[in-house]
Amino acid sequence: MSSHEIKIAQTKILVVDDDEQLRLLFRYKLEEEGFHVVEAGSGEEAISVYQQTTPTMILMDAVMPGMDGFDACQNIFELATSEKPIVLMTTSLDDDKSVTRAYDAGAADYITKPIHWAVLTNRLKHLLKSHSAEQMEKKLELQQTQARKMAAIYRMVGGIAHDFNNLLTGIIGYSELALELTPDKASRLKKYLTEIDQAGSKAKMLIQKLLTFSQDTPSKPILTDPVQIVEESLTMIGESFSPTIEIETTISTSLPHVLVDPVHIYQAIINLCLNARQAMNNKGKLTISMHTSELPEHDCASCLEQFHGDFLEIAVADTGAGISDSDLSRIFDPFYSTHDMASGLGLSVVHGIVHEHHGHILVESKANVGSKFRIFLPLQ
Repeated sequence: MSSHEIKIAQTKILVVDDDEQLRLLFRYKLEEEGFHVVEAGSGEEAISVYQQTTPTMILMDAVMPGMDGFDACQNIFELATSEKPIVLMTTSLDDDKSVTRAYDAGAADYITKPIHWAVLTNRLKHLLKSHSAEQMEKKLELQQTQARKMAAIYRMVGGIAHDFNNLLTGIIGYSELALELTPDKASRLKKYLTEIDQAGSKAKMLIQKLLTFSQDTPSKPILTDPVQIVEESLTMIGESFSPTIEIETTISTSLPHVLVDPVHIYQAIINLCLNARQAMNNKGKLTISMHTSELPEHDCASCLEQFHGDFLEIAVADTGAGISDSDLSRIFDPFYSTHDMASGLGLSVVHGIVHEHHGHILVESKANVGSKFRIFLPLQ
């Protein structure tokens, strides 16, 4: 089976026509070609079926009682939040006005009745092939843009972190010396110097995040038992998380060792857990799972590249507010956060660590249900 045939077999097409017998004939012919067919008998029903099934293609009758195909097409395009469907308009009308209306409504092509089946199926296949090529081109452009943006930010953040780290060394060093010269523990000066020293320590932790994100701190991969990393993460979480957060773990037995920097992977897991805690506002259920996965082809949520194969999967799920569609595309951007009190570095650091280990990330989220972040690390 060719890659094009595989694509057709995975393609859902909505057939919209008020003639039931014609719909049945369309279904028979299109399923014979390998398409997955859903039906609607009116413009209004077409909108409802589209919302429920989100087909890739629509075979739309132009003239129907009530809402015609032109208006139905326009309504569907307004509802499509991301990728628009490919619409092929069918009608017995072949005047210039009808053709213009079809294209204005968003149709990719127009075919007149009576329909020759060979012409119809070849037209659909051509539209699908052209659409796939266009989507691939857009995807490559997005990947290149994302890679250039992240590379520029790595350089900028690395430079800032280095300069600030040098300044911070002086601040912490002199505050420690001043504390040693201030023996009176009850004095206000001692208190002020202690506050400066503590603030410096917090700033140092932030700088370490910046350095990790900018990949200025190279990883030191060793063959590691992943269960040990997760167990250490759970110890830290158990000590610092509120008891109002229920923690559940699902870890497979006999997991293979992986070649990773255990400190960096530990940090990635902790960052995801802290992100989940903020999303749940300190109340809810946190689930951490780990197992091996044989993954079919997916698009990475952070670098946008396609990946597949055998991986160690580490997943962190929460029952928080979820992430909106508009935020999903930006959550890995540095300094972008959906939480008011967050630094905006947590998921950026996860991005840097996972991809430094040649891994990838998938994200699943629904409003008021929660989010699930899945890290995939390659098996050796």
